[in-house]
Amino acid sequence: MSRSERTNLPDVVVAGEEYRDTTVTYRLATRLTGRPEDGRDGEGHRNAQTGAARPDPP
Repeated sequence: MSRSERTNLPDVVVAGEEYRDTTVTYRLATRLTGRPEDGRDGEGHRNAQTGAARPDPP
């Protein structure tokens, strides 16, 4: 989902036209869907079943 809020701009802007005192706020929300890749635990770590070591926690 994405959404933008614009102030002091027309619905259709014209290329080359100068607009002053404007604001554009753009919001983007995403979500991952589906299953983790083979060998991953869903958190980006390698699965212990693969025999690979997990990275050290921060």
